[in-house]
Amino acid sequence: TGFINLDKPANPSSHEVVAWVKRILRVEKTGHSGTLDPKVTGCLIVCVERATRLVKSQQSA
Repeated sequence: TGFINLDKPANPSSHEVVAWVKRILRVEKTGHSGTLDPKVTGCLIVCVERATRLVKSQQSA
């Protein structure tokens, strides 16, 4: 449970990156607090397990 601050590489979508995290960590729930275009690099905040409930508060901050 918690947040992971990732530097998203160019080309994969935010959804793909979150799916990788989910598979690597072997958890049931993951999400992200904002979408980055596939060609863009940058900070992607990934929420894991119970932290997914806090996504709305992260987006408004």
